[in-house]
Amino acid sequence: MPKPPPQYPDQTIPAAPAARTFAQMVDAKNAPVRTIEEKLGMTYRTYLLRREQPTDLSLAEIYRLAYWMGEPVERIAAELMAHTHNDPLVIREPRKRHPNGIKRKKNVDEESGAPSEDAK
Repeated sequence: MPKPPPQYPDQTIPAAPAARTFAQMVDAKNAPVRTIEEKLGMTYRTYLLRREQPTDLSLAEIYRLAYWMGEPVERIAAELMAHTHNDPLVIREPRKRHPNGIKRKKNVDEESGAPSEDAK
């Protein structure tokens, strides 16, 4: 029987506007770049990319961030996801596709052998 997830009654997870972003979490540590690179296991370039687009964080990076922050992984992940759910760049409208799918063959009029009006 699986164990139930840990409960943290005194630590409620805030909603999106009040939840911390990845940049705010890292900035709260007031650490130099070298320390950030070592603790999070990423290069400076990757760190800058994650600050810009935190939805690209891997699970390993979230675990390392939680360990460095000294907070439960569930809380860190929930705060990061709170911003993801409201981000229009991440959750977009689905693509509008042709109702019959993609036609890979050119439409050719069977009688004359010339391309039909649909193919032009």
